Amino acid sequence: MKKIHGLNEFKAKYGDISNQHFNLKMLTEFEDSQFFIFGQQDANKTLLANYQLKEDGLFFEPFSKRIDFVYTGKIIDNSLPPIHYKLEGKTISITGRCTLIPKVCGADLYLDSTYDEQKNSDVIQSHSISVKYLYSEFKSR
Repeated sequence: MKKIHGLNEFKAKYGDISNQHFNLKMLTEFEDSQFFIFGQQDANKTLLANYQLKEDGLFFEPFSKRIDFVYTGKIIDNSLPPIHYKLEGKTISITGRCTLIPKVCGADLYLDSTYDEQKNSDVIQSHSISVKYLYSEFKSR
């Protein structure tokens, strides 16, 4: 299940801002974001892949009120299957479940076909977040 972290800190920093201002702040919030893939055995999480935001890989889609990301990186460990992801901005981070298998119940993100579970492979991952949903969560705090 997708979880949003850091919205309280974000609200403390910027106050009760308008939707339009929030949209602009989200672009700034995630302009240098990173994306991580983790495996898990028992209670221990292991970093499997680390992605950096691709140059020109951040887009705001005003019609559907979402931010689209494109990340590139490398698989650094292939000892476990990918289970969790984390999108990390300056203050806000989003965590959830991921999978390689399409249409798995309970997964928030399906990994790109470039994720071949081979160590040192170059990988690409696209991801979107609903700014409308983030703003509703922001306003509810």
